[in-house]
Amino acid sequence: MLKIVVDGITIETTEQGADALRKLQSQLAGVKDAVSQSDAAHAVEIAAKDKIIASKDAELGTKDAEIAKLTDSKPSDVQLDALAMERAAVITKAKTFGDVKTEGMTNAEIRKAAVTLQFGDEKIKDKSDDYVQALFDNAADKHDPVANSFVTPTHDQFTQANVTDSEKAFNDMAARTANAWQGDIKNA
Repeated sequence: MLKIVVDGITIETTEQGADALRKLQSQLAGVKDAVSQSDAAHAVEIAAKDKIIASKDAELGTKDAEIAKLTDSKPSDVQLDALAMERAAVITKAKTFGDVKTEGMTNAEIRKAAVTLQFGDEKIKDKSDDYVQALFDNAADKHDPVANSFVTPTHDQFTQANVTDSEKAFNDMAARTANAWQGDIKNA
């Protein structure tokens, strides 16, 4: 009889029993090694996935911060109204210069296109947006028929030959005033 220790327990067995126990112990050791290797590979996969998750969490955190920033910077209704009114004013003024394309353009681009149409590229070449805006506003005021209707009439409209009596003078003044919106006050 042979004595074999299995898991700290001494067992008495025959030679064949001892061989069988040694074979089972070696198979058990192989299974333990395979489980250890599998556990190690699994731990590596989990670490890799944790790293990916941490990266995605950081990316989502960045996106959340961007969303919060954009939400906070969203213009109020009052600001939107002001922007719409400014846009309408720029487009209206630009149209007084002629056929100016406005779709898909910023206000600065619209002003630049109108000034270019009026004065040519050389007038605004290498000039700042502020310069272009000032030139645009100044030129637009000259194109404004309503503003032009308030211009003081020329002296030759009031010569003695044009004004023979007070009723004719009154009627001429009324006609000029009524037609001033058309922009041609000399022929009114």
